[in-house]
Amino acid sequence: MSWKKNGFSYFLWFVYTIAVSAGILGFFGISTGLLQAWKGYGVLLIGVAYLIVGFLVLGLHKLMSPKISTTDDTGIIPIIVESVIVVALFAAGIILRATLMPHLTGNGADMVYMEAAKVAEGNVIPQVVHGATYIYLELLHAVFLFFGNRLVAAVWMQVVLVCLASVFLYFAVRELAGKVPAIIMLVFVMLSPFMLLKTMELSPEIPFFLVYSLALWLIAEQLKKSSANPVVYVLVGLLIGVCCYLDLTGITLLVFAAGVFTVEREQPVRAWNKRVVSFLLNLLGTAIGWCAIISVDALLCGKSVPAVMSAWLQLYQPGAFSFALEHLKSYKELVPNGMFLYAFLVFGIFSFWCRKKQERQGVWTGAILILILLHCFQMVTPELSGSIFVYIFFTVLAGVSVADIFVVNPAGTIQTDLNAVEVDRAENMEEQVVTELQTVEREATPIKEPAKVQFLENPLPLPKKRQASVMDYPITEMAEYDFDIEVADDDDFDI
Repeated sequence: MSWKKNGFSYFLWFVYTIAVSAGILGFFGISTGLLQAWKGYGVLLIGVAYLIVGFLVLGLHKLMSPKISTTDDTGIIPIIVESVIVVALFAAGIILRATLMPHLTGNGADMVYMEAAKVAEGNVIPQVVHGATYIYLELLHAVFLFFGNRLVAAVWMQVVLVCLASVFLYFAVRELAGKVPAIIMLVFVMLSPFMLLKTMELSPEIPFFLVYSLALWLIAEQLKKSSANPVVYVLVGLLIGVCCYLDLTGITLLVFAAGVFTVEREQPVRAWNKRVVSFLLNLLGTAIGWCAIISVDALLCGKSVPAVMSAWLQLYQPGAFSFALEHLKSYKELVPNGMFLYAFLVFGIFSFWCRKKQERQGVWTGAILILILLHCFQMVTPELSGSIFVYIFFTVLAGVSVADIFVVNPAGTIQTDLNAVEVDRAENMEEQVVTELQTVEREATPIKEPAKVQFLENPLPLPKKRQASVMDYPITEMAEYDFDIEVADDDDFDI
C-alpha cells in the first residue's frame, strides 16, 4: 500500500530527517560520548557519513532496481519463505523470553501491580481513572485466580499478549508498508533488548498494545478496500474510540485512518466508499465508541456519566508546552541495538526520493509526531508513556527505508512525469491530432484509379426503338364504319 506524494509528505520527510539526525546526535553524544571527545569534528563526521550513505542509496537503487523488476515474487515459494521466517522469529522470541523467566526479581512497579491485583481476603481492585490500567488490573486478578499470586504467571500472560499483538501488528504493517518492513519490524519486536525488557516488566502497555494492534490491522484492511460496507467504517471507529478511552495515545490511530485521503486504491464503488465519507464514518464510530465505554465505566463504578467524563478529561488535560525529553530515558535499554536501528533509519532520508510519485513514510512519521506532541504538552500518563509505539513505528520506518532503495517504479511512471504537459495538451487538441494522422496516412498511401469494367459483347439483336404505325389508305367514312359484320350461316370463311 502506497500514498501519493504531496506537500505534506515532504514536510513529514523533513520532520523525519530532523528526528533521525537528532537521535543520532543524542546517541553518539549522550550514550557513547564520541561528540564530546571529537568536539566540533563529530558533526562534520556525521555529515560526511550522510554524504556516503546518500551515494550508496543512489547506487544501489540504480544497480538493483532493473534486476528486481525482472523477477517474479508472486509464486508459492516466496510465501513459504516468508512464513518460515515469521515462524522462526516467533519461536526465537518465545525462547528468549523463556530463558529470562528464572531471572525475574520484580521491581517496585511490578510489586505495585501485584499488590493491587492479587487474590487475598478483603483485597479489592482500586477504581483508577486510567482505563488501560484498570483493565490490566482486572486481567492480572483473573490470572492470579487460576495460577496463584505468582509473578511468573503474570509475565507469561504478557508473553502471550505480546505474541498475539505481534501477529495483528505484522499483518497491519504488511498491508501498510510491505513485506520487508513487516519482517524487519518483527525482528526488533521479538529479539531486541528493549522489547524483551518491556515484556518482562508488568505494565498496562502490553494489553493496550494488543488492542491497538488489532485496531491498526482493521484500519489497514479498511484502507485497501474501496467497496466496504458503511457499518464496517463505523465498527472500526468504535474500536478506535475504545483505544482512545483506554489511553489518549490511541488517537494516533486516526492518523492512519486519515491516510485514506492519499492512499492509492481503486475508485469507490458506492457513495459511502468515498474518502471523505469513509473518514467521517470513522470519526462517528470513534465518538460513539468513546461515549459508550464512558457510559459502561460509569455504570460499573456507580458514578454519573458526566463525573466519569470529567475525570477522564482532567487526566489528559494539556499542560504547559515543554520540549524536555525525560520520557526518552526509557530508551536506555536501546543502547545495545541503537546503532543498528539508526543505521537503517539514515537510509530512509535518501530512499524517500527513490519513489517518484509515492511514499510510505508519512503515516508512521505523523503518528510519531503526534506522540511527541502529547509528551511536549504533558498529556501522557506514567503508566503508559507511549514509548513502545514510538519504538515500533521507528522499526517500521527502518524497514521502509531499506525497502524503498530497491523499489521498482511502475512502467510508464517516469514517462508520464516528463510528458505531463504534453498529455494534457493532447487531450485538449484531440480533433487536431486526428486530422494530422489522417493527412499523414493519405500522404503515405498513394490513391489508385479504379479499373474499368469490360462487358461481354451481346450475341442477341438489341430491341428496336418503338415507332408509331402509319396507315397507308384513307378513311373517309368513320361514322359508317362498323366492325360488327353479320356472316351467313353457310358462309365458310375458313376456306
